[in-house]
Amino acid sequence: MGESTVATFNAGASMLGYLYQVRVALLWAIRQSRIGDFSVSVETLDDVSFEANGDPIAVLQTKHSVHSTSGLSDLSPEL
Repeated sequence: MGESTVATFNAGASMLGYLYQVRVALLWAIRQSRIGDFSVSVETLDDVSFEANGDPIAVLQTKHSVHSTSGLSDLSPEL
């Protein structure tokens, strides 16, 4: 039998995406704090969601890229 190779797994890019979601959630929570009581969730209805009295008031889809430029459009495979 030949030598076995060990595949390496790097979750760094995914972790950056999750940390970005948390930062977006905190920023929007500060902005939403003017409207009164609400709850904020990460990875429930969408990437970041806000609810007041059990009703969704904002649902956000976030996208983080490690590259300085990215081309998101309606036809982008990222969407």
